Amino acid sequence: MNTIKYIFLAMSIVFFFSCNKDDDMDKPNQVGLVELQFPLNDETVVDTQPKFEWKVFETGNPVTYTVSVGTETNNLSMLKTDIDELFTTVDDEERLETATDYYWKVQAFENNKLVAESTAQKFTTETISPTTIVENANYSKRKAAGIAVFKDKIWVIGGKNEANEDLNDIWSSADGINWTNEGTFPFEPIHSHKLIAFKNKLWIFGGVQDSRIWSFIYSSEDGVNWVKEDEIFPVFQYGRILMISFKEKLFRLGAYNSNTGDNTNERHVYSSTDGLNWDLETENHGFLTKYSFFITEFNNLMYCFDFGYETSTTIIKSSSDGINWQEAGSYNYKVSYSSEMFTINDKLILLNTAYNPDRLNGYFEETTDGYNWQAMTSEENRRVPKMSLSELVKLNDKIYVVGGVGNRLNNEVNNDVWKLN
Repeated sequence: MNTIKYIFLAMSIVFFFSCNKDDDMDKPNQVGLVELQFPLNDETVVDTQPKFEWKVFETGNPVTYTVSVGTETNNLSMLKTDIDELFTTVDDEERLETATDYYWKVQAFENNKLVAESTAQKFTTETISPTTIVENANYSKRKAAGIAVFKDKIWVIGGKNEANEDLNDIWSSADGINWTNEGTFPFEPIHSHKLIAFKNKLWIFGGVQDSRIWSFIYSSEDGVNWVKEDEIFPVFQYGRILMISFKEKLFRLGAYNSNTGDNTNERHVYSSTDGLNWDLETENHGFLTKYSFFITEFNNLMYCFDFGYETSTTIIKSSSDGINWQEAGSYNYKVSYSSEMFTINDKLILLNTAYNPDRLNGYFEETTDGYNWQAMTSEENRRVPKMSLSELVKLNDKIYVVGGVGNRLNNEVNNDVWKLN
């Protein structure tokens, strides 16, 4: 009986090892795990040209890597291959879409044989990605020009060149890339004026001509042919001229004209229904600064960032008449007069160009209620398009930044054009 048991046990052992050997022969080669470092899984607000990073997979022999990216985990496209470093970046022509969920993975190869791979991890790209669409546009470099959108074109009129000489040329563009010389402004060359569209006309208010501050009013029905109106603007002003077209009225909310003292006419609020005749609404708009705030329309109201240079927070105020203002939000960091805000897709967006300990220049944030802010631009993508004395305009739901001074200290004026998706 014992002999039979031993024979059965021996046959079982042989059968067991034989099966295991066959299983090993049929089983594919095991691959190791590549550990991803950046972007992290579920990372948000990632640059549209991210730098993908991962940890080394050790085999004792040279290893190369392949990175694949896509919007579906089971449909990734190879981005780069034969990488012998632990990172790779996205080229300009491969820039990812904004506000999009992506998946990425890395595979490791030794002698063209797959030895390790990562799991597919998800990340979400930033919602705004500033890009330069033109370096050195057709019009010459300038600052303090009049810039506005009128009849589906961006218009640039006048300004000062690198030699601080006044200009009187007129330029237009339907896409921010191709610019057409539309002739010359028929009066004195002009700078630091306000160019604004209102009731099917393009208007010029304030500014400096022949080294003098003027209060002339100019209008044009086509942006090319200009009329000097008989009426004059009630205040002499140049620089930081804050105007907005709001509910069939044009409001002037503040400006700089070098008057000393706190309660000067720089604080006066005027309104007009025709651009020519102006009513004084109040002698003091009530903001902390006379002319350094900025304004836009949001939720069918005028919205303004009210900030002082000695405060660490900013109060957002709203008004339906330019006289009475109520708190409508807040922002917990400093802003500067060269910051900007605009609205698009029912969101209030801030381009903050002030320096803060954890906010670099060119930081975009958005809010739907004025109080809760979310980042729109990645930490890596702080390519600031906003410069002093430039203009941010909206054309066909695209935001463009035109002209300005890149460096005030050396008077580095430019004629680059930026676009925000």
